[in-house]
This record gives sequence, C-alpha cells and structure tokens, in this order.
Amino acid sequence: MSTAVLDDGGPLPRVVIFDLDYTLWPFWIDTHITPPLTQTSRLTLTDAHNQPISFYPHVPDIVDALLAHNVVVAIASRTHAPDLARNALTLLQLPGGRSVLSELQGQACGEGIIQIYPGSKVTHIQAIGKATGVGYSEMVFFDDEVRNKEVERKLGVMFYLVSGRLMGSGKKVGEGVTWEVLEDGVRIWRERQRGRG
Repeated sequence: MSTAVLDDGGPLPRVVIFDLDYTLWPFWIDTHITPPLTQTSRLTLTDAHNQPISFYPHVPDIVDALLAHNVVVAIASRTHAPDLARNALTLLQLPGGRSVLSELQGQACGEGIIQIYPGSKVTHIQAIGKATGVGYSEMVFFDDEVRNKEVERKLGVMFYLVSGRLMGSGKKVGEGVTWEVLEDGVRIWRERQRGRG
C-alpha cells in the first residue's frame, strides 16, 4: 500500500468520485451479476450462480485512506441495477469490517454523494456538487469510459480515464483503480491547480 500522495503534504482534491463497473470492480453489475448476493468474506461475495464479486485489490484500502484524509468519496454510476449495486456496496467491507456504503453515507454530505441510476454522469456529478457544496475544480472523477470525459468539458471536473490509460510517466496502467492510478490522478489534478493559480 502506498499512501505517498496522500501523505506528502501537497493539496488534495476535496472530492474523489468513482464510477463502479470496471473502475472499482471487474464487471458490469447489471449484466454479469444475478441476485441474491451472499457474503463469503469481508472482501468477497457470490451471486446466485456462485460468480465471485469483489473490488479490484487496492480499492478497499484506497477508499479507507481517502476517508482517513478527510477527502469526500462519492460514487457516480449509470448502472441499470442500482439496488444490486447498493446491495454489493453494503455487503463489501473496508478494513476493520465497515460497510463501504455505510461509510460513504456517513460522511457529512450523506446520501447525495451516492449517485447510482441510469443517466448522464454530468447529472450525477451536478448532484454530488450540490450535496457537497464543493466546486467542480476541487473534484477528480475516475472512470473507465472515455465518453464520460464530457464532465471535464461541461463542468470542469478533472476526469481520469482508468482503463488502459498511459500515465504521465508513459507507463501503461491495467484495469481498475490502483494506488498508481490514484497517485497519478492526484498529481495531474495538482498540476492543473497550479496552472489555475
């Protein structure tokens, strides 16, 4: 685990927004997963067909570290199975056995930071902005679909493409949010903040 970018004394975005499918977990919840979900461990669930369900490996520690650094963690997903996504987020846990959904909803801005329903990511992020009262330039949005970069053009939210993206160093990133992805995203956000000043 590398929290270097969180602990180096540099500024942090006030809100980090994550998509779910192929960003925090390796599937489309509305097409690959069949309810009911069963918890098999703190980090793993199974569906009706014994399909394993879990986050990408670094995700629980990343979410936990962001929360510990007082960064608001929000979700923006256009899944057509919002109840199933919420169920998975309720059952999957952070270090210490805390429900991911409960921890996210327990932040000062509450339920408004969980935007899980079909529709535009622009609409999702506008709702997150309203719930948090944070300006879009203080947000970073991690997503695996390049089409969602429209949030950057329309709102000014920094968009970070997770899958197959070339990092600033030229190194290829695999799928899902990792510590490298988070650190690269925060560094790019900092560079843009310096450019605004």
